[in-house]
Amino acid sequence: MLGIDRSFRGQWSIIAQAVLRINRGLALAADASPLVYDRNNLIHSAWHNTILGGTIRIRKGLAGDHAAIEATVAAFTGAGNYVQLKASHRLNDTLRLSVLAERHGRARGTFFGQLRLSNTISIAVRAGF
Repeated sequence: MLGIDRSFRGQWSIIAQAVLRINRGLALAADASPLVYDRNNLIHSAWHNTILGGTIRIRKGLAGDHAAIEATVAAFTGAGNYVQLKASHRLNDTLRLSVLAERHGRARGTFFGQLRLSNTISIAVRAGF
């Protein structure tokens, strides 16, 4: 993994990461069914012996960093891709409100292809103490 993290004037920041993973092929255990084997490989990010991909996140802090908007894009060989948009606002010292929208590029037999819904919208309230 290789990444950069850079901040700019006006509360802008960008994070970019490139990923290269080379994995020896996993042998199928004599007592494991092909379905279990394939599913385990998918879950453990071993869907291909070589994985190449990356992510880019752009963030804009607002109101003295009490709020922010972010956009993230990621793509991986054999995994598909996703786009994520997020807005958050710190209500006070302990509460933060976030709204998140995601779109997964789904291809059969890929990590993101295992997700039943390709679009997700969520609202979260986080409390810290």
